[in-house]
Amino acid sequence: MLKILRISDSKLLEHLQEGGRKESRAIQQILDQNRSKISSYVLKNSGNSSDAETVLVEGVTELVFNVRKGKFRGDSSLSTYLFAICRSLWLKSLKKNQRYADDDGIVLMEDTADSPLAQFNHEQIKSEVSFLLSSIGEACKKVLEMWSQHYSMNDISAQLGYKNAQIAMNKKNRCLSKLKEIVKDNASHRELLMSYIN
Repeated sequence: MLKILRISDSKLLEHLQEGGRKESRAIQQILDQNRSKISSYVLKNSGNSSDAETVLVEGVTELVFNVRKGKFRGDSSLSTYLFAICRSLWLKSLKKNQRYADDDGIVLMEDTADSPLAQFNHEQIKSEVSFLLSSIGEACKKVLEMWSQHYSMNDISAQLGYKNAQIAMNKKNRCLSKLKEIVKDNASHRELLMSYIN
């Protein structure tokens, strides 16, 4: 049996910064090394296997972004850092879902969401975000729209014709970076983007 060589954290960080095939291999190793731990956590906390995979992929996406932006300082291992990100993402998801459902599972809406002003603001934001997304191309627009609607990377890859979830994640990362580059010098657009991706 062939022995699978594991790359050290320091090398993984280098590969994530370099991009290309080395980055893809680094991402795949991070996914493989942490899938069991993240899955176990999500399954023990009211989630299913699909939730676990989504949280893992989104967590790795955030990790890669933070590494590139210099936000990861190496105070912990990449696995520990990723687990903290995934835990935060899952707790945020649980909190968000619980806000809109009662004990009988009946979907509820907050009063403020029904107000004409709130509906107008929501439509205005959607319109402005759609305009921003159009500026980075149709393919990127589709990926980011599905991601913002909480489709899993597996669903995105299947619906948009990518070979696997990792390719979809790489595409989403590139598109998001492109979008952030466009809005970096416009404060109002930056705020709009943050409200869209959070």
